[in-house]
Amino acid sequence: MQRVQRLGLRTSSSAGLRRRLVLAVVLAGAFGATLPAPAAADPHDQPPPDIQRPPTPKVTSLGVTARAKLDGWCWRQSDGSQVCTAGTPGRSKRAIPIRAGRRVTIDARRRALAVEIAMWRRGVPLYERRFRRASEGERRWRFRVPLHAACAKNLTMVIDYRRGSVGSQIRLRPHYLCR
Repeated sequence: MQRVQRLGLRTSSSAGLRRRLVLAVVLAGAFGATLPAPAAADPHDQPPPDIQRPPTPKVTSLGVTARAKLDGWCWRQSDGSQVCTAGTPGRSKRAIPIRAGRRVTIDARRRALAVEIAMWRRGVPLYERRFRRASEGERRWRFRVPLHAACAKNLTMVIDYRRGSVGSQIRLRPHYLCR
């Protein structure tokens, strides 16, 4: 219960609801949960092809940069409507190396208001943190890998923008001593 409150899941605002949705999708994807397939898709139920999508974050560590896998997002369109989607479960294409005490940079690709991260290994969160900035926000967010999280295998992120939230994940390649 305390962990749920620390992750910001006990809020009543629409931003909190959006964050809960995105975080639930991210966690489901991180543990390989399968989402039910839609029943006989009607072409009229599909979102229009011209919807605006959020940027895909990039993560850099030890000189290696990789794109994170989008697990779910909610994004406000130019006409004021909001589009939410859940990504497909799976893994990011590339794993980035991490070492204790080294810096990891998250490039949100657009100014973000807040970034919430969690480093996981075998379904156990090793490190959780929420970063917030001033009203303008930052594009790049940095943190150092703590010693107790150096063996993490997965990094999940929830990034809050002015127009919505994005949940994504990336595989981590820990030091050879962790395997």
